[in-house]
Amino acid sequence: MKFNKWYFEQAYLKNAHSSARIEANKLSLKSFEKIIFDNDSKSIWENISEESNEYDKDTKLKWYEEALGFKKAYSFLYYEVHNNPNQELDLSIIKKIHFVLTENINDFNDEDKGKFRTKEIYISNACVKSSHSTRIESDLIEVLDEYNQRKQLAKTLKEKIQALAFLHAAYEIIHPFIDGNGRSGRMIITLESLKMGLFPISFNYQNQHLYYLGLQKVSLSSDPVSNNIFKKMAKNNFSILEALMFKSFKDNLNIIREDNLIKGYMNFDKVNQHIVDKKEFEKLNNDYKKFLLDETIATYELKALQKQMRADWVKKYDYVFKD
Repeated sequence: MKFNKWYFEQAYLKNAHSSARIEANKLSLKSFEKIIFDNDSKSIWENISEESNEYDKDTKLKWYEEALGFKKAYSFLYYEVHNNPNQELDLSIIKKIHFVLTENINDFNDEDKGKFRTKEIYISNACVKSSHSTRIESDLIEVLDEYNQRKQLAKTLKEKIQALAFLHAAYEIIHPFIDGNGRSGRMIITLESLKMGLFPISFNYQNQHLYYLGLQKVSLSSDPVSNNIFKKMAKNNFSILEALMFKSFKDNLNIIREDNLIKGYMNFDKVNQHIVDKKEFEKLNNDYKKFLLDETIATYELKALQKQMRADWVKKYDYVFKD
């Protein structure tokens, strides 16, 4: 598999910036580009200071530290795809990705970087029951076994996207870390999509509420009091996540620049590039369109769904919400 270097950088940059924006990082795409690909830290910091006057220095410093995590993740991503493309996703890779992304964040406790949480968490403003801390590893192993089997069998673009959507939904339900689950989960998807021979897939922050709606739908009709990770997931409700992943794949086809040959190529010789079947692509494009809701509609549907699910969980399971 071979990518034009400029294209690969732009695709990664877009994914990293969107992932950070979903987590409320307000740095511009230009600042992210300088942080990830430029080593002049003085000019980078001056640029950040000038562009975000409405935010205090500590806030901007935290955003800068988060962006540095994506800079380090870029090198890690390249190394893994280039050297270990056939290695199955496992607990050690998950921990490494989380560590790389959080290593430079000063207000992130060192004992939490790259280490599974040992306490319980509560995801506010959502109907999701995360795994108990004592079950994180066992739940992840079950999910990874299922995912790696799906990945091995996946041949078509749809089958690969379905496997990735399953992985991401399950990972976010488990919520294995005390913080940083969203950005690490999305980076895992980017890594795995590349290993599948696809373009680097992620989620666009401009579809943030639709993304949350997609994650919430996975918990619809689930059993929040069960210790079985698969009972916490509605297996037939991955369509929105799949549609957003397909959109990311499709958007990456449109990154074009006339002088893009200047930077040369990035070769992943051990990865077989997925050959896009035109008929399948057109069918998926048509099938997934109906799930790509406008953000205003997605926001409304998300609130309505959460209200309905809260009432159902209280009635059926005597579930107690903390917010």
